[in-house]
Amino acid sequence: MPDDSIAEVLDVLSDDGTVIGTASRREVHRNGLWHRTFHALVVRPGLPARVVLQRRAATSFFAGRLDFTASGHLAAGEQPIDGIRELEEEVGLSVNPVDLTSVGVHRIVDHRDGITNREQVHVFFVRSDLALDRFTPDPAEVSSLVEVGIGALLTLVDPANDTTRVDVREWAPGSTVSETTIGPDDLMPGYTGYLIKTLIMAERFAAGRSPIAI
Repeated sequence: MPDDSIAEVLDVLSDDGTVIGTASRREVHRNGLWHRTFHALVVRPGLPARVVLQRRAATSFFAGRLDFTASGHLAAGEQPIDGIRELEEEVGLSVNPVDLTSVGVHRIVDHRDGITNREQVHVFFVRSDLALDRFTPDPAEVSSLVEVGIGALLTLVDPANDTTRVDVREWAPGSTVSETTIGPDDLMPGYTGYLIKTLIMAERFAAGRSPIAI
């Protein structure tokens, strides 16, 4: 099987986001170069505010962890809005670009398995009331979808609280939507601060108020 990290070419960025060259995805990670990625969060319209997260497939990095609804790398020459394809590819949600709301750029730096990852993440919200079991997730990337109240999730990630489990609705293809719970070990590692900021903005977005840029 071909190595996609060699074939995939990404823009290399300066600290301020200016494109200064290109490199393969493998080179970008091996050399710790800044590059662009896309994160999209589905926010349910109305209150109480809720979001839809994906549970990463067993073959993915951070297998089984809950992540944004869709995410991915932006190829060389692409603009942040082009990442909209990830929503359709990963969870089967077709969205018009005008329905995406940009909430800014977040920087992620992490080190794992000999890789230094430096991402400038372009973050978008999209409103959708599509039922969980009407999504069509790609099983190679997504094992299930989880709908959770923003207030409950903020309680779970707030270090000042001792909440260990919160109620969610979860659905995997071939099953029915179930009521279950999640805990801190279900969440992506190193995302606490990022998640808190994003969820506070998503709550405003769900209520029809202007989100604050990250």
